Amino acid sequence: MRSLYFLAGVVALLAGAIGLVLPLLPTTPFVLLAAACFARSSERVYQAMLRHRLLGPILDDWRTHGAMKRQTKRWAGLVMVLSFGASIWVVPSHWHRALLLVIAAILGYFIWQVPVRAESGQPSRPGGCYDPPVMPDQVNGSTFGPDQTPR
Repeated sequence: MRSLYFLAGVVALLAGAIGLVLPLLPTTPFVLLAAACFARSSERVYQAMLRHRLLGPILDDWRTHGAMKRQTKRWAGLVMVLSFGASIWVVPSHWHRALLLVIAAILGYFIWQVPVRAESGQPSRPGGCYDPPVMPDQVNGSTFGPDQTPR
């Protein structure tokens, strides 16, 4: 089973690398899939991905927080706009341009939905999955929460 995970990781990593230059293949999901496959098949390759200068911090944010830094999301959006924009400009067919616009919109929506990692290390809104705890307020010595009224 480990060899199947390793093979799937190699294929996913290659697809992610190809996705750097082809706008139809999104890089990030393939890199995350490769990391998951290597985590189950090759500790050495998985640790190498985590130590990588560019991939490591992104994978670590996703693994520990389920989120991305705002700078990473901006970079992903910029690369997406540049690659899809160049492809739309080069493609002569209106049908292909429309298809590229639809794919770009879907990918943009996916990126927008990924939670932003707050400075505290926890994801924040919009599109996040973290709701900060509501702390009781102290008024005139009595403690009350959001569903209670002071007495």
